[in-house]
Amino acid sequence: AGAAAERLAAAADAALLRGDASAGARLLERAGSLLEWDDAARGEVLPALGAALFEAGRMTDATRVLDEAIASAPEPRLHARAQVERELVRLETETSGATDQARRVADAMGPVLERDGDVYGQCRVWLLRGQLAWNAGRVGSADDAWREAAECARRAGSRRELFEVIGWRATAAVLGPTPVVAAIRRCEELRELVATSPVATASTLNPLALLHAMKGEFDTAGRLLEQASEILRELGGLGSGVSHLEAFVRLLAGQPALAEASLRADVETLSSMSEGAALATTTALLAQAVYAQGRIDEAGELCRITDRRAAPEDTVTQVIWRGVQAKILARRGRCDEAEALARAAVTLVEATDLLSHRGDAMLDLADVLRICEREEESERAARTGLAFYDLKGNAVGAVRARSLLGDRQGGE
Repeated sequence: AGAAAERLAAAADAALLRGDASAGARLLERAGSLLEWDDAARGEVLPALGAALFEAGRMTDATRVLDEAIASAPEPRLHARAQVERELVRLETETSGATDQARRVADAMGPVLERDGDVYGQCRVWLLRGQLAWNAGRVGSADDAWREAAECARRAGSRRELFEVIGWRATAAVLGPTPVVAAIRRCEELRELVATSPVATASTLNPLALLHAMKGEFDTAGRLLEQASEILRELGGLGSGVSHLEAFVRLLAGQPALAEASLRADVETLSSMSEGAALATTTALLAQAVYAQGRIDEAGELCRITDRRAAPEDTVTQVIWRGVQAKILARRGRCDEAEALARAAVTLVEATDLLSHRGDAMLDLADVLRICEREEESERAARTGLAFYDLKGNAVGAVRARSLLGDRQGGE
């Protein structure tokens, strides 16, 4: 039974490497069923199975398996690994208290895995630390953690983990402080590193698409999105993060109806998966797309739904829905409430290095102040937003800022 389980686990790893999470999860389920409750090999399989089930979109099963892995772990190292995997799932499925719990687990389990020489487990801890920093909008810190995770993945000989981390690093390049031109170079380099993995390639194509969209190169961005979509259609599985980047591209391109179409499909899929964090972000982006089409009441309802769903620590989601709701309130003549909400979004994003999001928050504030006929303050906010876009090299955002300043040509 042990040898058969080992063969199944190896086949599962190959399936996961090529991006077939459903097949990988099924193979690991079969491997786990062959092993006894107190078998050390089962303690290795269950955390991997939980992660694969999560990747396949089977959230409830992932939680159940990881809870079992924690309860049945035959040694501290495997208990630590199961705990880390459980927190990676919790961050995506639960919005209350998940951040504090994940931080405690990372702090407590990291030393256990390091002491026992579990380099693969250390990779997963660094991935968890990166996710915590990412949710807080500290992209530079997240990228530092993912760089450590990549090094651990290399030492562990896990191409699959390395490819997953590279996908996260590509997303950090597009949303963090790296200027657009340098970020494109970085993503192209990362793309080369994952050329043998379709799913990892898709995880670099979407960040590249958004970077080209920031430059106003929408045809190139569209081609990259289509390449990524074709890969993901063939593979199936959970691609919500990819659709978020697609929505950002469509919104930058002035195509909110296209953004809405993909986001609505995601809402339906994620709702069936109990995918709390991704669902909240998707709903916030949907509010943005609906608002851009002038459907104010519907956008307001989506903002209220997001407010109920989003974790307080999910900085990007909290900033997006506040910006949309602030503009709705301003258009309804509730200027004091609108300004307070827009300034709250600015305050939330101030502590981050999400340059384009900082620009967006300032432009939302500028919009609110303009609607409320406070032109000088609106101009100051727009100029601050322009400075963030210029730091990032986000040319399309800069054009939007200048249009609010009445300077579409970019002169002074």
